[in-house]
Amino acid sequence: MRILIVAPRLAGIDARPEIAAVASGHEATILDGTVSSWRLEDALRERQYDVVHFIQHGDAGLLQMTDRKVTLEWLLRTFRHQWDLRLIYLNACDSVEIGAALHNSLGCAVVTNKADISEEVATRMACDLYEAMAAGAEVDDAFYEAKAGLRRLYPDQADIPILINGHSIMQREIVDELVGRMDAIERRLQVLEESVGKLTSRSLHVTLTDVLLVVLIAVQVWQVLIR
Repeated sequence: MRILIVAPRLAGIDARPEIAAVASGHEATILDGTVSSWRLEDALRERQYDVVHFIQHGDAGLLQMTDRKVTLEWLLRTFRHQWDLRLIYLNACDSVEIGAALHNSLGCAVVTNKADISEEVATRMACDLYEAMAAGAEVDDAFYEAKAGLRRLYPDQADIPILINGHSIMQREIVDELVGRMDAIERRLQVLEESVGKLTSRSLHVTLTDVLLVVLIAVQVWQVLIR
């Protein structure tokens, strides 16, 4: 898969581990170090890419290059010849606004972060996403496959990356919410089953506390079901 990695040298960011991981196994073009706006523009003119991956600081509608912060209008002009582009990945804080605008104007999918995310988690997300895409998965399916992996390994940050791609984000978030609720129900039912088993094993030695515990758990399960 053809990936353009854009990683200008900026204070507070060591992009080298992420660059190495993201580029591995793909046909990658790397713009790092001194990455001026004109250097990025030349790279986008010279060839077509499946993915453009940014590693940098974001600033509500702007992206930081070495020489200046580039605006949405500049980005739209610069990307206008990328006919094969499937995805723009903005590994930058405060980039949802510009990500949505890029998607709405260019029509390609955009992945961005809705909050601060650790470099380790962001790198894992991107690598899993690109691996699935390279294997033939559509962007939507690849994204949610990668997010499933994050939920297993980094549950506290798994919901930070978001996909902006038409209505698919709304549909997938609904599915994710339902899956989460079903998991909660399954856990509570398991607790209920264990409690009932304990009551059964005690035979006639059932206490009022045991009965109240079963009723409490049953109410919690019901609350989850009716939400």
